[in-house]
Amino acid sequence: IVDREGLAQSLYARHQPDILAYFLRRLPREDAVEATADVFVTMWRRIGDVPDGNAARPWLFGVARNVLSNQHRGMRRRQ
Repeated sequence: IVDREGLAQSLYARHQPDILAYFLRRLPREDAVEATADVFVTMWRRIGDVPDGNAARPWLFGVARNVLSNQHRGMRRRQ
C-alpha cells in the first residue's frame, strides 16, 4: 500500500506535464500554471476519491475540466 503522500507524488510526477499542457492550450501561461496547481490541490484534498491505476488520469482531467470552467466563469465575472 502506498501512503497518501507517496500516491500524490506519484500521480503528480506522472500526470502534471499533461495537465499543464492541457491548460497551456486553453489559457495564458500564468493562468495555466495556477490552474494546474488547483488540479493537484484538489487531488490532494480528495486523494481517497482518486481511482486506482489507469483510471486516475481521466479523473484528473475531469478535475481539470472543472477548474477550466471555474477559470472561464471567473474571467466572465471580472469583465
